[in-house]
Amino acid sequence: MIRKTIVSLFALISSAQNVNPNGIKGSLDIAVIQQAKDVYMDTLLDVLNNLVIPDVGDDKDYLHGNHVSVQQNAQDVTFTSDVENNAIMLTANNLSANFYTDSFRGHSWIFVAKGNARVEMKTVNIGLGLSFETQTLESGRVVPAVKAVDVLVDINHEDISIHISGNIWADFASAFEIFFKSTVVSLIQDTVRDTLTDSVPIYINGVLAKSNASWSVAGFENWELDWMTAFPAIVTDTSIECGFRGIMYDTQ
Repeated sequence: MIRKTIVSLFALISSAQNVNPNGIKGSLDIAVIQQAKDVYMDTLLDVLNNLVIPDVGDDKDYLHGNHVSVQQNAQDVTFTSDVENNAIMLTANNLSANFYTDSFRGHSWIFVAKGNARVEMKTVNIGLGLSFETQTLESGRVVPAVKAVDVLVDINHEDISIHISGNIWADFASAFEIFFKSTVVSLIQDTVRDTLTDSVPIYINGVLAKSNASWSVAGFENWELDWMTAFPAIVTDTSIECGFRGIMYDTQ
């Protein structure tokens, strides 16, 4: 039978718990987080690597097999706090991205164009805010969670280069450029925005939920830490503050 030797991490009397149900509060300086902002952004952009873009058109005129990849190793990155939304904001400016269509078809009168294309988008700005909240697990424990806010996807329509391969007529490239700027750019922006809005919070919240609010204690064999947080983390102009309470116990 497993004997749990319970050690209270937060020796609080009842009145103190009523005042501060989180028990202990920690604070992380925004300036410290900013030091690794480029790494965070590269991880974020990896979500957009070879992202599938929906097919466009009908049986006669179409773009099929569409996907986009955004430049890694972002340089112009900012990390800021958004106190109003209780969020942190990560933004990368002046990125580049490539759009690929594996198969296109277009026709005009008796002329038919077929082939594939690559479009270089040379000025792309991407930003994502994560607002802090909580989630309740099946066990009843309350742990942190995030949701996306202030999602930014901006592609400069005028700073692109189009490369077309295949059987085309003289004016097809001009028609393709007009169609790309008027229709495809908006589709790319919407798809990237939806992906950032949904995929990033789902991943982060899934990792937090998978822990089931229980961690192994480094340096202490057979010891576990059960924890929970009663309230969302609080973002200020200079820090992220979060309170926790829990117990540490020996699993032997």
